Amino acid sequence: MTEVTKAAEARAASARSKTLLKVAVLVFAIELAACSSQEAPDNNDAATEAQVPAPEYAQRDGDQYIYVGALSDGERAQGKQAAVVTYRYLGSFGDTQKLEMLSDAGARLAIVECSDPCRVAKHTDNFGVVTRVAVQPATIVAAAFRDAALGHMILAQMGEELSDAKNPSLSPAKEPSISPPTITAGDQSDYRGKKGRCRLTVEGTSYMNGSCWVRLDNGGSFQIMSLDQSYFAQLSRSGSQASGFWNAAPGAAHAQVELGPMDRVGACWTNATAEICAWR
Repeated sequence: MTEVTKAAEARAASARSKTLLKVAVLVFAIELAACSSQEAPDNNDAATEAQVPAPEYAQRDGDQYIYVGALSDGERAQGKQAAVVTYRYLGSFGDTQKLEMLSDAGARLAIVECSDPCRVAKHTDNFGVVTRVAVQPATIVAAAFRDAALGHMILAQMGEELSDAKNPSLSPAKEPSISPPTITAGDQSDYRGKKGRCRLTVEGTSYMNGSCWVRLDNGGSFQIMSLDQSYFAQLSRSGSQASGFWNAAPGAAHAQVELGPMDRVGACWTNATAEICAWR
């Protein structure tokens, strides 16, 4: 073998070694990239989980979720109390979430429905009166529907009343009928009820004292409303317990402000804060 041939073979062997080294480096780089891509979803999942907002309710009591409204510094200085509203989750129906608004005694006040994202809520009270209101992000009802959409609420435990989440009963729970004295049940076709006389006093201020609308509900609960429909209050009874609610602002469509437990004195229900009276 000539010196020229030996030199050519040496150069060829060196070229093959360099090529194999390049292939090995390329294979290692591909394997490393594959490992990194497999680990990335886990990191993304962890980041996604960290971004899920915490529940916005202030307190949970079984299947009941209690929300507390915000107060400005001025309202606190005036000694005003924040609104407290309790909801139960009735389930998801298509793109609509349904909540049940409750009194402190656990009695149903209304069914509230809203699609996701919640912009307009449908409010159906115990009288079958339907109102639709725009939902602002900072409101209690908006917070409740956000919790429902994010899975922070469990389905209400309502026995036979909600045996099928796709077809819930929205009728008020039946209770013994004990009507307030001097109010006689009549034609309830008008959501306002029938003409009567009412008195509504809250924190020493009189909002109704004279002619009004009076409407009865099951179990001795009732509603009073001013003739111009600017103010109304509800007395919600559950057995021997009763709680008062009112709309607090003229023209507001919801009686979401809690007046607290009330005791019966003749045709009136009273406590240290308020008085709700009705006569026919």
